[in-house]
Amino acid sequence: MAFNKVTFKYFILFCVIVLVGSLTNNVYCQDSETSTDEHALDSLLNLKISTAAKYEQTINEAPASVSVITSEDIARFGYRTIAEALMSIAGLYISYDRNYTYLGIRGFSRPTDYNDRVLLLLDGHMINDGYYGSAPIDNQLGINMASIDRIEIVRGPGSALYGTGAVFAVINIISKKGDTINGINVSVDGGSYRWIEGSLLAGSKFENGFEYSFSALGGDSKGRDQFYPEYNDPASSDGVSRKLDWERYHSFTSTLSYQNYSLTGFMVSRRKGIPTAAFDMTFNDDRAQTLDEQQFLEMKYNRTFGSDINIALRSYYDGYDYRGVYPGTPFSRDANNVKSIGGELQLRWDMSASNRITGGGEYRDNFQDKYILMDADTTEYSKDVPNTSFSLYLQDEIQLRENVMVIFGIRRDAYSIAGNPVSPRVSVVYNLFTTSTLKFLYGEAFRVPNVYEKYYEDVGSNWVTNPALKPERIRTYEFIWEQHFLHSIFGRFSLYNYAMNNLIDPIIDSTTSTEQFENISHVRSTGIETAFKIYLKSGVHGYLNYSYQYSTDINTGVKLTNSPSHIAKAGVGYQLTDYVRAAIEMMYESNRLTVYNTTTDPYFLTNLNLSILPPSGHLRSSLLIRNVFDVSYQTPGGFEHRQSAIKQDGRNFTVRLEYSF
Repeated sequence: MAFNKVTFKYFILFCVIVLVGSLTNNVYCQDSETSTDEHALDSLLNLKISTAAKYEQTINEAPASVSVITSEDIARFGYRTIAEALMSIAGLYISYDRNYTYLGIRGFSRPTDYNDRVLLLLDGHMINDGYYGSAPIDNQLGINMASIDRIEIVRGPGSALYGTGAVFAVINIISKKGDTINGINVSVDGGSYRWIEGSLLAGSKFENGFEYSFSALGGDSKGRDQFYPEYNDPASSDGVSRKLDWERYHSFTSTLSYQNYSLTGFMVSRRKGIPTAAFDMTFNDDRAQTLDEQQFLEMKYNRTFGSDINIALRSYYDGYDYRGVYPGTPFSRDANNVKSIGGELQLRWDMSASNRITGGGEYRDNFQDKYILMDADTTEYSKDVPNTSFSLYLQDEIQLRENVMVIFGIRRDAYSIAGNPVSPRVSVVYNLFTTSTLKFLYGEAFRVPNVYEKYYEDVGSNWVTNPALKPERIRTYEFIWEQHFLHSIFGRFSLYNYAMNNLIDPIIDSTTSTEQFENISHVRSTGIETAFKIYLKSGVHGYLNYSYQYSTDINTGVKLTNSPSHIAKAGVGYQLTDYVRAAIEMMYESNRLTVYNTTTDPYFLTNLNLSILPPSGHLRSSLLIRNVFDVSYQTPGGFEHRQSAIKQDGRNFTVRLEYSF
């Protein structure tokens, strides 16, 4: 089913029906008692988030554009990965090259950047690795979605509190605590592409205050054969990549807490076949694969002294390991080994009823940051670049009036391999009415060149290092209006503009034929985002959002690659009976420019999730159908692909059986 104007009209009609139905429902029910669904919206608005300011505050108080995906949203729509959940958020979009999943935000997603301009946290702990700066959002992260309490998405520059990589957003995955789990949950999933997955979640809190949670996940997918017309000749198996789209993964997460102390451990391993023959590999060679493994151990201490001072201390160990096999001429393998230790001290002090100071410092030592390039038998290149960083940050929140707050923040980072960037931000939060909030935001952020960009070298392919690389910088202005309509709708409108300088891209020197990363590009973008969360008295829960973004390269005036101008999304969940719930999601996306100067077609996707909860309440089953109408669509690839765009999955399904006790 190809996209056409009629399909888009149906999508717009659906959005209008949702909004009109919401308003009409409330007009006839204004004198009724507040329903459970209204309480659900109030719970969302009063939900305490911790990412925007590094301490708990409500969405309205946060000096940022914030979206929250709750555990109820995850269950309602049947999200199986973080990437699937993020697809529901305004201004976010996904690319998948059959190996890694890439996240675009506000019209920006560079080919094969491994999400290094987004900071990903798990309960406040940075997940981005220390070599590529990558933020995994698919099975490479390996999160049991049943273990998630909420996902906080804070758009815009976040370097004033978090440092490098927090350029377009900070995404924090908050896990359920033991007392929330309060038992054991097991699930088994199976579905298309001979995929099977199992998970375990357990947790509890004891009378003496000791609390624990444990989560495990494991999955295996055989995938399906993929046809690529770029390789359509008898010497390349007529363009059919056979039995190479497979994936295997497993993960474990555990947290132990007692009084002011907590200890968290995390481990994930994911191995993936590569069907696209990227990086000049031999097509249809079954040895092509990557292995990503990550682990961390973190100890936290958090204590409040009196009513006005809070001290938080954490220390951690991180590890990241990568293995890649690239069969070709010549045959090559590569590997990464990164090991880090670090710590952070934070002080929050309420100096008065109208002034709160938050400050702290963080030190990180990547004492091993190694890359190895090998052929079939020997090591061709090996380089270890140990590096350190030290950061200080300070934020001052001043309540000028009862309904006006001004926030000033600044952070200075000192990187042993990348200089000393400074990141300021200023925010004004104005509660115009009890149901209306205006926010005026200015912020700067940076991304230091990662070790791969700065020090990677391959003599055989004429790739050379560039120790002179400078950090990327971004400057963002944003206006936000948040409004609570008729007790059942929360709306947000955002207008933003950003300019990004010293963008790091790979460049070929025409005189020497060498290739390296350079600070070459400058980007400017303007956009709007509108988003609504809807909780109707009739039992309908849903969302509706639209974003327009126009991002260009200032040097050339050309629109950025992999940057759709229009994205519209809607989702509705409804309790059909006491034991059956249905949820539908729809998404429209306009075309994207590829690195080969072609464009992908616009597309319109529909997902459907049906959940059954028997009277006992212990057993739950669900059926998730993705791409219900079997739309054929593609997302852009990178320069490492011969394909300008890579075909995505057609209609597929997942069946889940879940038992709690």
